[in-house]
Amino acid sequence: MQKFFITGLPKTGSTWVMQMLNDISGIQCLGEGRFFSSGLRHVPSLYDSILTGTLHWAEFIAQRKRNWLDDNDSIRTIEKYNYVSESRTRKATDHLTKIMIQSAIEALLNDHITLETVAIGDKTPTLEVEALQRIENVFPDANIVFLHRGLHDFLASFMCHYHRSMRDRRPDANFEIFTVDDFLAIDTYLKSSEKKSLLPVTETTLNRLIQVWIEFDEAFTNAKSRHNFITINYESLLEDTHTHMSEILKLVAPKVESSDVENAIHQWSFGSQNMQSGPNNAHINSREVGYGRTFFAGKSKNHIDQALEHRILSFKDESEI
Repeated sequence: MQKFFITGLPKTGSTWVMQMLNDISGIQCLGEGRFFSSGLRHVPSLYDSILTGTLHWAEFIAQRKRNWLDDNDSIRTIEKYNYVSESRTRKATDHLTKIMIQSAIEALLNDHITLETVAIGDKTPTLEVEALQRIENVFPDANIVFLHRGLHDFLASFMCHYHRSMRDRRPDANFEIFTVDDFLAIDTYLKSSEKKSLLPVTETTLNRLIQVWIEFDEAFTNAKSRHNFITINYESLLEDTHTHMSEILKLVAPKVESSDVENAIHQWSFGSQNMQSGPNNAHINSREVGYGRTFFAGKSKNHIDQALEHRILSFKDESEI
């Protein structure tokens, strides 16, 4: 069974792509399992939960002379105390974590497979670029749809998403990267008619979000040459949805008829009834390209523009090496 993951930063179109794929016969995308990263303050990912527990077990096993870590690991006993190097213990822990999370995810996915299923996957938005490496390490044969979006639009949309989630007391609202001060700043910003001198979040949080975007921008550039990746900008997806959805379909389920793509696009276009009713209308806000440039003003706009210009110049320098 072909497995796939839709990933990238939040608010880059992953929900939209998931909904369109789920409208194509034979494909199932099962929402957000938060398997490889969480981004939530009080909820670790499944990967982190297994890794933490396994590390404690591995350290205990090493100290008790029951060397289940690796045939090549040697335990040194000095004055009746047993030692295994930290790097070897961590390597063994990573290996065990990979085995356990792979088994857990496969079992969860298999529960949803039907006779018609040809491809099954998970929508995995993340703020940790390491999550991409985790997915590849655990499922090296899986296909990965990597979505990305312009800096201004990502920042504006993600901030509004956070504010709305906190305001509505959603259980997945407590993102690690934001603080209560950020919520108050965004709330003040949205209610103000004069936004020229206001920051929508604290400067510390804004810098962290910009740095996260830069890391993903670099990963997005590097992933373009990978055979099991398809990299798509939200802006391009919006401009030519049919072409890019056909490319995604060819990657995740090449045997599925592409004739279903047009109907799926129609069902989940931004003007469709599906998008205009229920939680979808609130979930996918700030859809238009360039929205972020109207959201930010004054100090915050200058700060973002300078960071983006620095990223462009750095990228040019790297490409010339």
